Amino acid sequence: MSDPKNDFARVLAAAAADYQRQLPQKIADIDRLWAELARNGMTPGKLEELVRMTHNIAGSARVFGLAEASEAARALEHCLGDFGQGHTPDEKAAYARAEALITALQQSVPASR
Repeated sequence: MSDPKNDFARVLAAAAADYQRQLPQKIADIDRLWAELARNGMTPGKLEELVRMTHNIAGSARVFGLAEASEAARALEHCLGDFGQGHTPDEKAAYARAEALITALQQSVPASR
């Protein structure tokens, strides 16, 4: 007879492992979209997509035990929100901060096991 607690723990562990495997690609997608925006300008639709992508990681990573990735994504989300709100008086510094936060997000993901 199966134990519901053990079954749930196995399902959760599998979901966490799957999420962790997918996370580097999600972050690579963020990096790619950021590079496009930095090169071509901050278009509202693309910026909103980028903010949504970081927001999703900020919430999901914490659920799957990746607090550092969650915090890095949350900081990046807030930084990107400043672009959308026009709160970037020093644009060069804002771009550098966003790039540093993307690097921090990349580094926050544990190596695949």
